[in-house]
Amino acid sequence: MADYNTGDVGREMGAVPFGSLISSIAIGIGQGQWELDKSSIRVAELMSGNSILRDLDTGEPLYRTDVNNQREVQRVDTRVYFGYDYQRVDAKAGAVGVSSGTITSISMTSGEGVNKGSHYAFPPEVQILGVGTGATAQAVLVDGVVDSITVTNGGSGYTDETRVSLIGGGGTKREPKLASMMELGFTPNFYQFVDTIIEIKIVVKMTQSNDETKQEQTRTDEATQKDYSYRGSSGYWWWRQPYSQSYNSKSQTAKTQTVDANYTSKYNYSVEGSSMVRTKIVPVPPPGLLEERIRQMMEMEKMLEERRIGANS
Repeated sequence: MADYNTGDVGREMGAVPFGSLISSIAIGIGQGQWELDKSSIRVAELMSGNSILRDLDTGEPLYRTDVNNQREVQRVDTRVYFGYDYQRVDAKAGAVGVSSGTITSISMTSGEGVNKGSHYAFPPEVQILGVGTGATAQAVLVDGVVDSITVTNGGSGYTDETRVSLIGGGGTKREPKLASMMELGFTPNFYQFVDTIIEIKIVVKMTQSNDETKQEQTRTDEATQKDYSYRGSSGYWWWRQPYSQSYNSKSQTAKTQTVDANYTSKYNYSVEGSSMVRTKIVPVPPPGLLEERIRQMMEMEKMLEERRIGANS
């Protein structure tokens, strides 16, 4: 049996791409961390209530052209309905027609800031403001809005500066309230790989042994051969001498020898390889700057909402 070349073990171990293997594992963990970060950023954008539409493959924002032929980023309202707003849009009378000090009409279709309102339960009280006396009017409701105002008494002494105010009317409007997840107290979670262990192990085992056993045994077999001869005389039997007998002995010896031979050659060779990657994903708190930015955004949204309500009242 040919001897094993121990140099082959070194060549085989040298052929294992340890560096490439560790590099590939490390790059894979880095790519996983990047995907986690992108997912967290995307969730934070959705929870803000105003998300940007992006290309699914590249992540680039999608644009559209507005009425002024200007490109703008496409956005989606990602707020959710939570709770209700109870409110009523109050009506505001328009132009007041005055002729010779007498009120002739109160418009609900023309004039500065005219508004028919909504969700009235019953007609509001019409108050006429300005100099003059005696004028009265009544609001006419159609489907909860002030559709028109009927002058029941024109009064006297009124001028073009006369104004009309609508008071009461009951009724409220309950509408679902939209709120972002951040306004409801939720914050996006960020995750991070920690305690990452990369372990690569290769075990080479080589065993070679030669066992030789030889046993000899000698066996001797002996055979003897005899040659007989006779001598005697004639005469009566009671007188004559007895016959005499003699023989020559020859022996032959055969020796045999057995040999038990046992030759054993043993050889074992094994290469074992294993690799292990162990890591842990843990949530990390959002950055303090992000929380501060969320608070500023919520305060700004609240201020804009108050301005909008004030403009409509």
